[in-house]
Amino acid sequence: MVTMVSARDMRKERGLGLVRINPLVRLGELTFSADDDTLAREVHALLDPAATVRLNGSELDGPGYLRHVFELRSTMSGGTIAVVDEIQDDRGPAGAFAARVVVRMKMKDGSLLTGESHLVGRAGDDGRVTRMVEIGRLLEDSDSPAEAGPMTAGSRILFPQE
Repeated sequence: MVTMVSARDMRKERGLGLVRINPLVRLGELTFSADDDTLAREVHALLDPAATVRLNGSELDGPGYLRHVFELRSTMSGGTIAVVDEIQDDRGPAGAFAARVVVRMKMKDGSLLTGESHLVGRAGDDGRVTRMVEIGRLLEDSDSPAEAGPMTAGSRILFPQE
């Protein structure tokens, strides 16, 4: 089970200590784990009201991003997200962060899709995302394992596929 966290307290217990959760990764986690009400509440908590979100060149505001996630979820029956690379500025709540994730989605029509996304963002003084850019692509069977996001010791699989 995933513990829901707010933008003001983006820390989660892991083993012996607390680790700051990259808000971009958290948005991805919510796509697969949260019910609709929790998703809407957490997206509003994570995104600054004036946030700009760019998805593969299309610019959205917070409500537009939430509509995008709801539309995506309406076509899926399950999935996983694996963090391959992650970096963030830990000097305080404001700062920059980035992540590379591999997403595996089981669609309602029975097909399986695998994609890779590169996410870059910036947070304001209160820790909420003020700007996010996501560039993604679907992976083909012919893509090399390195392109598909190797599951190395540093990788974190966040959600098992159902």
